[in-house]
Order: sequence, then structure tokens, then C-alpha cells
Amino acid sequence: MQKRLNEVALVTGASRGIGRAISVQLAGDGFDLCLVARGREKLEQTARRCHKTNPKIRILILPCDLTLLEEIPGIVAKCVKQLKGLDLLVNNAGMNVQNVCSSASMETWDRELTLNLLTPMHLSHFAAPHLINSGSKGSARRGGHVIMICSLISKTRPVAGMSAYTCTKYGLRGFGYGIFEDLRERGVSVTNIYPSLTNTELGSQFRREFSDLCGLSQDEMLKPSDIAQSVSFAVKESRRPTSCVVEMVIDSQLPLFLQNKEALQHELAHIEDALKQVSTLSVEENVAIVTGGSRGIGEAAAFALAKGGIKKIALVARNVAILREAADKIERLVPGTECLPLSADITDATAAQGAVSECIHKLGGISVLVNSAGINRRCSVVSSDPRIWDEVYCLNLKGSMDMTRLCLPYLVASRRSGLLSSVIFINSIISLTNVGTAGEASYYFTKMGLRGFAQCLWEDTRHLGVKVTSILPSLVSTPLGRKTGPTPYVQTKEMIAPEAVGEAVRYAAQTSHSCCPTEIAIETQHNLYKIFQEYDKAIVEEKQ
Repeated sequence: MQKRLNEVALVTGASRGIGRAISVQLAGDGFDLCLVARGREKLEQTARRCHKTNPKIRILILPCDLTLLEEIPGIVAKCVKQLKGLDLLVNNAGMNVQNVCSSASMETWDRELTLNLLTPMHLSHFAAPHLINSGSKGSARRGGHVIMICSLISKTRPVAGMSAYTCTKYGLRGFGYGIFEDLRERGVSVTNIYPSLTNTELGSQFRREFSDLCGLSQDEMLKPSDIAQSVSFAVKESRRPTSCVVEMVIDSQLPLFLQNKEALQHELAHIEDALKQVSTLSVEENVAIVTGGSRGIGEAAAFALAKGGIKKIALVARNVAILREAADKIERLVPGTECLPLSADITDATAAQGAVSECIHKLGGISVLVNSAGINRRCSVVSSDPRIWDEVYCLNLKGSMDMTRLCLPYLVASRRSGLLSSVIFINSIISLTNVGTAGEASYYFTKMGLRGFAQCLWEDTRHLGVKVTSILPSLVSTPLGRKTGPTPYVQTKEMIAPEAVGEAVRYAAQTSHSCCPTEIAIETQHNLYKIFQEYDKAIVEEKQ
């Protein structure tokens, strides 16, 4: 019997496009592969590319029609038997037939609904027992991973002629949420990935049929490798004992639909005026500026960026002593890094301007802005002091907006020099939910407002090459999280490690110029639902 050395991934739709790119990426990451699609010849082409990337892996090819649901138990069984296990399931296979509801063929709809939605459901069902018993060597938790390749269409406005496709992608999105809740306590991670229009056969078909709306050439669409890298990131980060990347939105850096060209031209002219003040700036290397950089997520983000190759980093916070400790620590752990501590209260616009100016003067530019500074003052709407609301608003929302406004011209100049250009907001997963928490109104309105600001900022600046990413973690093990979270109900070991958020910052900043991960949501692997119920109850009783 052949000994199992590597983790095993089963990838559907592996014969071309996104599925092929994911397979090649996973081969490079050291996975043995079970490749599933209809055409043997194209699967063999994928296998050859995977072996070229990593000759040491084992590959099993299983040609089949995935709409034949009765064959799915056998597919999973063959994978487990021949490759000695299953650690990762990538539900990627899909189809899209454009037709309006009144003229659609029911036979076509049935096939699309089966392949896009029922097939992933059946595969996940039969894979689940094996994923529960999975786990990489040396991992602090056991359990595998399910990746759902959804679509950005299930996050945005639907398109005429795509009702069946939209139905399946909304359904897949909901199914991903559901099985995460089913399996998270068993150690299994689940990630929904929402790519925009991608340069594949399917994407090109869509582009041809909607050519009157699309403003992108094939070269400007997402690349399959962009999606593959997002899968690799999600899998690696979800190996941490307490965290799971539950959502990733991956969009093309340039607008798909140029429906308001006048507004874009106006914004471009405005940016050009702002750039006059930095026209003499010679940007030679990437520079990052991180607010809230003295500890917690801010310090972890700066450390991750330094490890990723950004050697000049400014840390902004109020306490100069703690800032210097953080700067010294990063310089010690990542030799060659220059860390500049900048003591400033960013709720003061003059102080924020001073910090940005000093960063430019001493480090030579700004390529990456990480808005990490934030506070939470838990209080009831009924009995709260208005000054508390002002304090939360000024730091969490206005401070981030002011820093972004001040840094934006330099970010554009950085991109024009061929360097990175990225604004990253450390937000909260609560901005994705529709359920409030007692005592958290001030925190909720700032975080939801910040998410809306980030989305509109990106639409304003994406054509200039500026990426905008919201990172949305659940409860993180930081001084803020431990102090204002639902303690003593949640233990520190059940929270997300700051390093997980830091790595998300590094990934977001360093993706290809054609791609922008607009949102990355990170959940704790532990089910906190009942814990938060107890927390809400305690807050209500405290205020009565």
C-alpha cells in the first residue's frame, strides 16, 4: 500500500479555466489531486501542467458527467480509496446559458440547476465524513476544507437573461453558509469565493453576448490565476486553529460596466488636480502606513507587510512608547525593515495631516494605507453619553476617511510608478450581518458606514489603479477584543489570532494589478452563537 504523504484535493471542472488554474496552484502547494470533469483529454492536459509544477504529487483523473448525481458517491469513494483520503473539496464546475425566463428551455434550466447547485450539495454531503477526519500534520485542529466558487452576481445586481445562473449562485452562497454552521465545530472550514468576470471560455461567452455593456477587453478581465491564488490563500489561512476565511470577493480592478463615464471623467480630473501637489515626488519603493500600528491587528498587519517585502513602514498611534516598542520588534524580526513610529491622534485632522506629511518626508511616499485604528465603547442607546458616540465615530469612521483622503494622491502616484497602491480597511464581520447586538449601536454604525465608504471609494478610484479592500474579521484576540468582547463567555483561545488578519492584509496588498479582493471575511472556527446569546442577555440584564 502506497503511503500517503500529501493532503488530497478534489477539484471539479478541472479541465479548463478556473478549475485548471486552481489545480495547478494546489499542485504547487503540495496537494495530491483528484481531477474531475467530462473530457478526459483536457483533464490529461491539466494533469500534465500540474506534474510540471510539482512532479512529486499523485494525480487521479476521473472523467464523468457531474449532472448524473447517482455517480457522485462513487467519485468521492474512488478519490478516497486511491489517494488515501480527502482534505479539500473545490466545488468549481458550472455552466451559464443566457436566456430570458419566457423562452428558456426547462431541460437547459434543469441541467444548469443540477450542475451549479445540486452537484456541489451532493459532493459536499458525501465528502463531509472524510473532511471531518482530515487534517494536516502538525495542525492544532483536525478537519478539512470546502471551497465554493460562487459568483459576484450573487452579491450585486442581477443581469437580464441570467435568471437560472443567478438562482444557482445565490443558492450556492446560502449552502456554503449553512454547511459552515453544520461543520465548523467538527473542524471543517468552508469558504465562499465570489469572482467577477474571468477570462475563461465561460467569461468570454458572457462578454460577447453582452458586448454593449462591457467596458473590458479580455486582458482586463480577471485571470484564472487570480482565483487560484485566492483559493490558496483561503486554504492556508484556514489551517490556523481558530480562524476560517468564510468569504472572499474578487473583482477586476477596472470597471466592468462603464455606464457613468462623465462621473469617472470628473473624478479623474479631480485626482489630477490633487496630484499637482505631488508631481515632483519620485516614488522608488513601496511604503506602507498603518494606523493603530502600536499593537493588535495594526502591529500584525505591519509585521506581515514587512515579511512580504515592504521594507519601509510608518506606524501611527497615540502612545509613542508603545509605538517604538512595536517598531523595534518588527525591525528585529524582519532585518532590513525601516519602521517609523509616528505619534498622532488621527481624530484631529491637523495631526493626521502631520503624520502623512512626515511619512512622505522621511520614507518617500505611500503605497499601502492600512486603516486599523478603532475602539468600541459598549453602551445602551437609551442611557449612553453622546460624547461616547462622538468618540467612536471620530476614530472608527471619520479618522479612516480623513487618512484615506490625505493619502489618496500619493497612492495614485505610487501606482503610476509601477508600485503597489492599496487602501485596506480593518472592519468587522458585523457589517455583513443583519442582526444587532445589545450595547453595540455606536460600533455597528461606524463599521457598517466604513464598509459602504470602502465600496464607493473603490468605484471612484479603481480606474486609477487604487485597490480598496475591507477585511471583516470576527472576534480577534487583541486588547480591544478581549476587553470589549463577550468575555468571560469567549476564551482567548477561541478568538481569531491577529496574525490571521495581518496575513489577509499582506495578501490584499500584493495581489496582481488586474485583480482586487474587495472583501475578505474571517470567522472564528468555534461556534459562538450560543455564547453571544448569553452575552446579549447579560448586557440587557445589566442595563435594566
